[in-house]
Amino acid sequence: MNIRKVLSLFLSFVCGAGVVSGCSPKDMNNSSVSQQNIKAGDILKMMKKDKSVVISDKHIVGSFKLHEAGEGAKVLDVSPSYVDCEIVFVNCVFDDDVIACETVADGRQILYSVFSRNVTFRQCIFQKSVNFHQCQFAGRACFDGSVFKDNVDMGSSSFDGGVSFAKSSFELEVSFQNMAVSSLLSLMRADFRYNVNFQSARINCDGIFIDASFGGFVDLSNSYVCGALNFTNAVFASRVECIGGYFAGNISLNKCKFNDMVTVSKNIVVGNVGLYAAHLAKALVARENRLLSRPDIEDLTYGEGFSMQKSDNVIMNRLF
Repeated sequence: MNIRKVLSLFLSFVCGAGVVSGCSPKDMNNSSVSQQNIKAGDILKMMKKDKSVVISDKHIVGSFKLHEAGEGAKVLDVSPSYVDCEIVFVNCVFDDDVIACETVADGRQILYSVFSRNVTFRQCIFQKSVNFHQCQFAGRACFDGSVFKDNVDMGSSSFDGGVSFAKSSFELEVSFQNMAVSSLLSLMRADFRYNVNFQSARINCDGIFIDASFGGFVDLSNSYVCGALNFTNAVFASRVECIGGYFAGNISLNKCKFNDMVTVSKNIVVGNVGLYAAHLAKALVARENRLLSRPDIEDLTYGEGFSMQKSDNVIMNRLF
């Protein structure tokens, strides 16, 4: 068995443990590297040449502009760059920005990446900002166990094959604003140290946030969710706001800890809401919500000095 197949099988075993299964590359034309450091530009050359690029335990030097590996006319004000290469990075360190969407031509044009195959960044460290704004992922996207030390922009991106950030750590601002997910979304055991924005997200699947930790402001306003959301055991250290959302599936907030103000207003909730053994430390503002069933609040606890403001909420056409 040649060295390329051995490496591919090994990475299949390592990446296979991800929440979004199938993070490993298929058995196809495959580029791999052995040196400790590798220039980002050299990786782009491999991506243009091969259908699969596998890189592990390497230090990536220089700004990594993924859209430069793609093809397309690039003549419109907003133009796609089609990247037809499966990429797998495991235990890599990126010392500069990772960019898949960029404003070019002196601000007159935006280039964004369209990934036709799976994209994997597993247990990687991103020292600078990560920008996948407006990108499209036709396959699975896996960022499990990675550390993001700077701002992350996934806003307006679409994930057709699911996306997982399980056990990842985000040290600064994160934007999922206007994100669309058509398969499983996993942020299980993710650690957000600062603010995270889910405004106007379109989640057409289940979302897993079990044991997640949110250190900053969490904004779920105007989000549209067709599947179930599971936040069991999540911790919210700062404010949580959800205004004008639509939730078709069940929502589990069981055993969650809310350490600051929670604002929920003008939401429509079709599924059941669970707050079993949750803790509300400071304040709850609930106004003009529409629910089909009364939330489960068994063993719900409140902090000292807790305050509640609620008005015009409706359960099955009855005010509460």
